[in-house]
Amino acid sequence: MKLTTLIAENEPRTLTNLNGLCAKRAELDVVAQVDCGAAAVSAIESFRPELLLLDAELPDMQGMDVLRTVRAPEERFTVLLTNRDWLQSNRVHSDSLGYLAKPVRRRHFDELIDVAIARQSIVPPGHSQARGLVAPPAPSRAVVGGVARLIGERAHRFHFLDAHTVDYLEVDGNYVTIHVGDERFLTRATLKHLASVLTPYDFLHIDRSLLVNLRQVDYVERLASGRIAFKLRHGQELKSSRERAGEIAKMLRSGVR
Repeated sequence: MKLTTLIAENEPRTLTNLNGLCAKRAELDVVAQVDCGAAAVSAIESFRPELLLLDAELPDMQGMDVLRTVRAPEERFTVLLTNRDWLQSNRVHSDSLGYLAKPVRRRHFDELIDVAIARQSIVPPGHSQARGLVAPPAPSRAVVGGVARLIGERAHRFHFLDAHTVDYLEVDGNYVTIHVGDERFLTRATLKHLASVLTPYDFLHIDRSLLVNLRQVDYVERLASGRIAFKLRHGQELKSSRERAGEIAKMLRSGVR
């Protein structure tokens, strides 16, 4: 069982630490990362994560205020990340709430993840539906009539993008940029999550930070460096990592994708 996980943290060192700890737990699927309270509220309502790693003191909101704002906070397990002084004076006891003092240690992190997994395993099927709530699709992707659509943000507006029109997706800090011709859109979904959704629609993970739409590729060639170059119809050239080049070459030799 995998727990969909959202990280709300604005301190780079803590965020790096959390990503490393999450990567060591195969049960966790980090679907998005945000760095402020307003974005956390939006992402929680959109992604409906089962696990929330939430800084107690974000730049624009307190972590507890985030939980008071979202619907049915008890439906997920929340881990508040804080310093020891805050913990001594603000701790609230709840079955759906845990605490980790910074810097986060792996042993303490693993203990709370085990609690979250155990709690999730006993939540009755359809628990959210029983409360009259239906989880909406994640804002990164929707399926309409069997066609995948991405939802990208630009200038505070959300745009529905047919997947087949997307050239490629690229990691950009805590966001992923969606490239459609000369246009750029942002999503807070992780590239790993997007790759898991879009692979059936002919998207290929060619680098840790790049996901390319093979339907937009004009041709592919092997480079002297051992990497593989993808020339897109709009003129861009994307290069695979050396680590993924072997797997890509094997796919090309098979003659089938």
